[in-house]
Amino acid sequence: DNWVVRSLTNNKRGELNEEHVMVAKGILASKFFVGISDYLEETIKRLEIYYGWSEDKSPGCVETHFKKYEKEKNPHMIERGSDEWNLITDKDNFDLMLYYYALELFAK
Repeated sequence: DNWVVRSLTNNKRGELNEEHVMVAKGILASKFFVGISDYLEETIKRLEIYYGWSEDKSPGCVETHFKKYEKEKNPHMIERGSDEWNLITDKDNFDLMLYYYALELFAK
């Protein structure tokens, strides 16, 4: 449960609390490039700027690999509000808090 928060805070066992989430948020904000797969095109643009990447007019890595992913529907997508969704969000509530924070970072 809450694998991402546990990994970032090096707390593999035991109870988690909101303080762990706050530590994980600080680490995420200061040490990671945040990209969101639902906004893949914008994420790729930001990566290109950050790393100084550029592609000429011919299809390159982005066109070949990432654009294909963007068109594919995830067969493992869980419908928001379903029993499965609620089970996961109850079990991984701290990871979900961190995900929403990642969305905030991405929006900045």
